[in-house]
Amino acid sequence: ILVITTSIDKICAALRMLRMPKIMVTQIMLMYRHIMLFLKEALRVSNAYRLRAPGHRGIHVSAWGSLLGQMLLRSMDRADEVYESMLLRGFNIDAALAAEKRNPGLRDIVFLAACILVFAVLKFMVRI
Repeated sequence: ILVITTSIDKICAALRMLRMPKIMVTQIMLMYRHIMLFLKEALRVSNAYRLRAPGHRGIHVSAWGSLLGQMLLRSMDRADEVYESMLLRGFNIDAALAAEKRNPGLRDIVFLAACILVFAVLKFMVRI
């Protein structure tokens, strides 16, 4: 739920505010982006297979290994291109996360208090 409701940049900014090492936060950010590239590549390969074998209901078992290897290699090449373009544009993890930092406002404090209250009530109502 957290990843769906919050951007990866905001999550990484929060991790940096919690004093997580910069290298780990950078790794999480790049891994998230690589997973997105891998999923897009999987969709592309699946569509290509479906167009080349219209009578099949799915990808045949004998093709899984080669397709998976192709997807991995192509997504790694794409990830390298993305990382190189990030470096060419002057990517700096601290500068990228500085834009996401903000002080908690009244809405944030009220939301936190409401969550704590709901969880406390649930804890006392549901005893296992």
